[in-house]
Amino acid sequence: MKIILRSILSIFVLLTLGIALLPAPSAQGEIAPFPHVQPLFSTTAYTSTVVKVTMTTLTPSLCDKSTQGVISLNNVSGVSAVRLEVGFDPNLLQVIDANPSQAGIQVKTAGIFATASSFITQNEVDNTKGIIYFAATLGKNVFTGTTDLFMADWQLQNAGKTGVILRNGTLAGTDGVALNAIMEDSMLEILSVCDTVAGVVTLQGRQDHHGITITDALGNKTTTDATGKFNFSGGVSIAASYPGYLTAMTDVPPAIASNIPINLGRVTLLAGDVKADNVINIFDLTYMAGRMNTNDSLADLNGDGLVNIFDLTLAAGNYQKQGPLTNWQK
Repeated sequence: MKIILRSILSIFVLLTLGIALLPAPSAQGEIAPFPHVQPLFSTTAYTSTVVKVTMTTLTPSLCDKSTQGVISLNNVSGVSAVRLEVGFDPNLLQVIDANPSQAGIQVKTAGIFATASSFITQNEVDNTKGIIYFAATLGKNVFTGTTDLFMADWQLQNAGKTGVILRNGTLAGTDGVALNAIMEDSMLEILSVCDTVAGVVTLQGRQDHHGITITDALGNKTTTDATGKFNFSGGVSIAASYPGYLTAMTDVPPAIASNIPINLGRVTLLAGDVKADNVINIFDLTYMAGRMNTNDSLADLNGDGLVNIFDLTLAAGNYQKQGPLTNWQK
C-alpha cells in the first residue's frame, strides 16, 4: 500500500510540473523539433541553484568516436522532482543507448535518481529530433546539496559546433511548487582534424609498394611510399586500396600519448580483384585469362610489364577471398 501511495504521489507531482511545460504541437499534431539556439552560461559560484551540463571535453575529435556529458544539480535546497529536456544537433551527435535490453533509447541515471528510493517517470531519447526527455521524483523525500542527475554517452557523427541545451526544465518540492534554478548549457565543437596515424601497406607479389591510396572516413587521402609506409592526419577508420587488389580497412584506436603517431600496423593487399568488387572470383580469372601475354596494367598483378602465368597464379591462389581485409599486424 505504501508503494502504491508513493507512486501515485510521484506521478501527481510530475504531472503538476509537466502539463504546462509540454512542447507545443505542430500543425500536424507532432512535437516540434528542438530549437537549436546559443547556449546560456551562468557563474560557477553557485550562489543560486544551477542545473548544469558538463562535457568530458569541449573539443572532441571525430577520432575519439564518442564523448560523455553529465547533467548535474548544484546548490539546491529541498528538491523532490525534476523534469528536463536536453537538446543537441542530431547531425553531429547521437545518444548511445544506456540500456539496450529495454525498448527505446535511454540515458544513464546517476546520483539521487540512481537509488532505489527514486521513481523515474520518463527516460527517453529522440535521436531524430535531438532531444533527451527526463523526469523523475523522490516521492515524499527531498534532497539538498549537489548531485548528478544523469549521464549521456554521445556517438560523434560529423564535425561542427552544437550547443547541449537545457530547456523546459523544472525543479519542485514535495508540494509541487517550482524552485528557482539557472540552466547552464554547454557548447561542443567536434573537430575533424585527427591524430597522426602511420602504418605499412604492401602489395602481394610486388617489390615496389608506392601509390597505394590511403583514405580515412572524412575523405582525407594520402599514398604510400615505395616501402608501403604512410603517415598522415586521419581518423575514425582507414581504408587502403590499389587497382587489382582487395581493399583493407581498420579502425583508428585512441592515441596513447600526444605528438606520437598512432601505429596501425602492417597489412598486405591480396592480388586478383581486377573487377574491383572486393571479391576474387571466376570473373577476375576470366578477365586475366583473356589478356594473357599482353601488357594490360590491371591484369599485370606483379607489375613486371607482362600478363603471364605468374599473375594468374597469384589470383588463383586467392580464389573466393573477399575484402576488406582486416588482419593488420602490429
